[in-house]
Amino acid sequence: MKKIMKSKFVQVILLALTVIGLYFAYQAYRRHELTQFVMWSPRAKIARYEFMDDNKAVAIDWDNESELKEAEEAKKYDSRINVNNRKTATNGEHFIVRQSYKLKSATYKYWILEEDAVPYLKSNIPEQGEYWLLDVYDTKNGTIKQKTYDVFKMVREYNKEYISIGVAESSKLLQSENETDYLPIKMAVNSEPSAKTFIGIIDLTSGKILSETPSGKSGKEFYDVFQNTIKNRDDFEDIINQNDGLSSQNFTFDSYNFSFKEPVEKSQYPSLASKYPKVFDILSKGLLSELYFLGKEDVRFEISFLKLVLPEGTNIFKDITIPAASSKDGQEHLVQSEEEFLQYYKSSTEEE
Repeated sequence: MKKIMKSKFVQVILLALTVIGLYFAYQAYRRHELTQFVMWSPRAKIARYEFMDDNKAVAIDWDNESELKEAEEAKKYDSRINVNNRKTATNGEHFIVRQSYKLKSATYKYWILEEDAVPYLKSNIPEQGEYWLLDVYDTKNGTIKQKTYDVFKMVREYNKEYISIGVAESSKLLQSENETDYLPIKMAVNSEPSAKTFIGIIDLTSGKILSETPSGKSGKEFYDVFQNTIKNRDDFEDIINQNDGLSSQNFTFDSYNFSFKEPVEKSQYPSLASKYPKVFDILSKGLLSELYFLGKEDVRFEISFLKLVLPEGTNIFKDITIPAASSKDGQEHLVQSEEEFLQYYKSSTEEE
């Protein structure tokens, strides 16, 4: 009997050691598999969406939980791994673009203290497990239709020697021309560390990279317009935020999108919750939920929306200066009210 008990005890111990060994072997394998990838931008899908006011805007709740968990697990193994979980959607008049990637090589040097720790991306052909995608959502006619473009493939088709460096993520760089939206992409002309760069333009309807738009605008000109906008700070959101009236609020706002900085309750924003209950339900989640303004700039609509999320009686137009470049008569104006602001402000979509 003692021999039988001893034999069973040994079997249990061996089984336990086998299970422990397999567990640690799996953990080592898992760690190796995940830490191969040095740059992550977890891919998201649309959980739900809601259009508002004749498609002037759409609220979207994004879900990237499954891929984000993997990326965060990889970062636990190696804190140097770059995980980009910012609100990476870019939107224009017609399209919303969300970029995602999982790369074994870096597209820029971010491990500053370890110069050779990360290999640079030297190929436009993905290795096993790698991807770099653009999910493009067409918002015309109050519906959302999705196309997915492979960045590696787009670059190969444009020039088999070029290597992608990065796709623009600022909505100010997504520009429309003749009902088509275009987005710049930076590429290295070869795989050498000192390679020159070229800015191409992605036609978001076809997914093809162009050297210039049909009107002849180059990728460099896209960035020139962008830099000029930043320098002059004469966009609608820059003008009305001169006195930090919006920056102190629990939300972010610009001419392209709106989102809460954290989850909120109906009691905090009763006006928005009452007028647009479905939109509020999406936006109240915070995190990856955003409202995207669509079509031509509609300042009156954006102001009406802001009124729903600002404390009652707030006057964000008091002591606001409209620069000459943004006024209807080409003169600078100091205004005190919404009425004065609308009297003098020239929308970016208004004709000269």
